[in-house]
Amino acid sequence: MGRQAMILVDRDGVIVAFAGDAEALTGHAPAPVVGRDLDVIVPPDYRERHWAGFRAAMQSGVARAEGMGAAIPVMCADGDTRRFPARFTLVRDARGRAVGAAAAIVEPAADDPPLFDL
Repeated sequence: MGRQAMILVDRDGVIVAFAGDAEALTGHAPAPVVGRDLDVIVPPDYRERHWAGFRAAMQSGVARAEGMGAAIPVMCADGDTRRFPARFTLVRDARGRAVGAAAAIVEPAADDPPLFDL
């Protein structure tokens, strides 16, 4: 199995956990990333669409890509954008309200199944 990472954000899109192999995959060290919003890893060309979807998901409690495997673009520390296989889920409180989101990303492999692009 290759490298794996977990990224957890609050309902404002602020990174609260950047764990596992996140640094090895993206080049971003956890300390400077935690406490910043997702713009640190969302490439500029994707931000408008990302934030529209993120805010809608936090408001409605429904995310279009929740539970689906996707190839997500990530802006790495070196400035390059790379696509990583990922799966998203909303984090919900005891009443079912969205209070954040989590993404599990993995190192790309040649035998990955086809994923839709986000």
